[in-house]
Amino acid sequence: MKGNANRDNKSDILSRLYDVVETLIICVAVFLFLHFSFDKNLIMSGSMEPTLMTGDTIISTAFYNIKRGDIICFKHDGEHLGKRVIGIGGDVITFSDDGVLIVNGERVEEPYLACSNSTFPFIEKQFEVPEGKFFVLGDNRLYSCDSRYWENPYVDEKDITGEYLFTLFRSKRE
Repeated sequence: MKGNANRDNKSDILSRLYDVVETLIICVAVFLFLHFSFDKNLIMSGSMEPTLMTGDTIISTAFYNIKRGDIICFKHDGEHLGKRVIGIGGDVITFSDDGVLIVNGERVEEPYLACSNSTFPFIEKQFEVPEGKFFVLGDNRLYSCDSRYWENPYVDEKDITGEYLFTLFRSKRE
């Protein structure tokens, strides 16, 4: 009888050890998935106001299919930035004399802008977005350093770190 009790005790210990190891593996897998799938970012400037305010904390995802209108996080000239995608590969971007954005010959309604038609008028450049690249602008056009002004105006797909999902914490509003 003592032998059976010993075997049952060893079996119980091995079963509990197996459960602990299994739980640890699941926890590590979930941690790694979350760590490499999502990123937390602090908004450091007013270039995306009123959509994203200075001091907001946002969550972005590494799983994305970027299209016009999306907000992306990316690396540019050593900085980590967030802007709205205006043009994708093959698009032609221009601006009307009154400052309205034109994509592929069509005027674009932009209800998210800080001021309506606030893209500087009389930008006479035409931007032809290469494949695998993106043309981006801040929503607060008067105070955004973006594709309009950069020497290389396009964000390369490999420089994108994530797509905006939601605002985790809002900064205090005045």
